Amino acid sequence: MTEVYKFNNGLSPPIMDIVFHKRNINYDLRNRREFDLSHKNTLKYGTETVSYKAPHIRQTLTEEIKLSESLEIFKNKIKKWDGKDCPCNLCKIYYTNLGYI
Repeated sequence: MTEVYKFNNGLSPPIMDIVFHKRNINYDLRNRREFDLSHKNTLKYGTETVSYKAPHIRQTLTEEIKLSESLEIFKNKIKKWDGKDCPCNLCKIYYTNLGYI
């Protein structure tokens, strides 16, 4: 998630432009997504990649975490995040083992 934060705030190296794709919308929407969340059909090269999972996980973060003033503050807040709505398989396994799901 720190790489997504750095990319979104212009702190990442230019190579990350290949990994993440920002949406270019010139008008205001109710549900404004920052990244392109195109549909993927395969697991290996689609839904299990960082470029697909990271923007989806970012959508589950609270606005307080997303709008952190610095990277250090973001890291501290993300450590305290419960992650119950996270769509990744690692979180699902973690919460299943804890007995939450």
